[in-house]
Amino acid sequence: MSPALDALLPVSAGRNLLLDPAGDDLTAGPWHPAAVLVAWPLIATLAAGVLLARRDA
Repeated sequence: MSPALDALLPVSAGRNLLLDPAGDDLTAGPWHPAAVLVAWPLIATLAAGVLLARRDA
């Protein structure tokens, strides 16, 4: 998997938060993992809401 795509996955984001940011081998800056970990639940919740609304309509 490419590093750019891997950086968007929650597991990779969590790993990047735990690693020492002094290393240059991280795929993103320190703000990126936090944004990914916040965005995944928000997107999942919005998708579930849209799907439930379409089903109930």
